[in-house]
Amino acid sequence: MPSVNHYEILGVSQSATKAEIAAAYKRLAMRWHPDRHQDASKAEAEIKFKQINISYGVLSDELQKHSFDESVRYDAETAYTSTHQQQDYHQQRRAPAKPGADVKRSSKISILTAMTGGQVEISFTDNVYCEACDGYGEIQSYCQKCNGAGYYKIKTCSLCNGCGLKVMDCVTCHGTGKVKETFTLKVNLPKGLIDGSILTAKERGKESRYGGVNGNLILTIRIRAPDSWKCKGADIHGLIKIPYPVAVLGGSCRVNLPTGKQVQIVIPPNTNYHKKFKLTGEGLFDANRGITGDVILVATLVLPRNKRKLSTQEIELLRSIMPQTT
Repeated sequence: MPSVNHYEILGVSQSATKAEIAAAYKRLAMRWHPDRHQDASKAEAEIKFKQINISYGVLSDELQKHSFDESVRYDAETAYTSTHQQQDYHQQRRAPAKPGADVKRSSKISILTAMTGGQVEISFTDNVYCEACDGYGEIQSYCQKCNGAGYYKIKTCSLCNGCGLKVMDCVTCHGTGKVKETFTLKVNLPKGLIDGSILTAKERGKESRYGGVNGNLILTIRIRAPDSWKCKGADIHGLIKIPYPVAVLGGSCRVNLPTGKQVQIVIPPNTNYHKKFKLTGEGLFDANRGITGDVILVATLVLPRNKRKLSTQEIELLRSIMPQTT
């Protein structure tokens, strides 16, 4: 391979057309024009700008391009054997491109969806390369004075300093090269979810800035329970309203669980406020661990709603069964 590869300098393949070579040259000339750089970077820009012009001069001239192509072909054939033997080794050593960033979101779902599965929509905003300027932040057009030739009346064009281009900030991204874009993803939910379940949707996150795979979508599930109910993991917590006579004398109460099931709870005599009743295996099924949670009910007492005054006999009866306080 020649010491200088003009195709690599312009960033095009050997099969590139004249139009592709010219477009690559103009893009690089715009980027590395010395007048666009200051201080320490200006010296580097001058070197690169000179290399770009030399390479374009070779590849834009048919005779010079043919001669260069022949030298490339000869060197490539000579080096084929050794390169072919080392190809697999180099591929193994090549570091993989850095993947895109993960997106972390949470979603509230109903108990029914947690039990049977379903689908949710997740939205997030990401900075993506501006398509209007191909991520460069600038829009180029031919210089109006020299019409893209780079010279005017034999002399170097004073308006574009010989690059043949007029450059201005992209109006779409305001010169940043990136724009905000909102992505909406539909995620399928399996059955058997609990409060706090974490789902990973592979390659549904942000795009890689380095040509690698997309990041992942990390979704945390929160269960939206009906009023007076609350989910914690696979367990469901709620209240059981016990009429005062049943709390004193004992009996039973019927409870409609948020899972759709109805159960009968046996209430022992002298049940105090805040007593807990545990219904084993009546909670949510955790498909990830293969277990079913419990329902924990906390007793709350319900006093009679009638507004009539208690009789003397009723008052004395209540006083007889109430603990004495001093």
